[in-house]
Amino acid sequence: MKDLIEVLNKIIELLYQEEVKTAYNFLIRCLPIMSGYISDMEDQDLQKEIMGSLEEAVTAMENNDYTLLADIMQYDLIEKLEQIGEE
Repeated sequence: MKDLIEVLNKIIELLYQEEVKTAYNFLIRCLPIMSGYISDMEDQDLQKEIMGSLEEAVTAMENNDYTLLADIMQYDLIEKLEQIGEE
């Protein structure tokens, strides 16, 4: 989980720097890993919360709002993913 969060932090940094293509390349590589963690979760409520955050992230991507995407990842998604490690 720690490695995944480090990659997400790198993606966030790239998005804030408007290096969107590089950020998306990293994101594409870490999505299967994140999916594995989420699907193995026992806490169904937390799983739903994470899926909601991911839906918001997709909407931000569709709207080309990279700052919002970075904010969702930094202040919502990472916080929830850290809770998985606490299970």
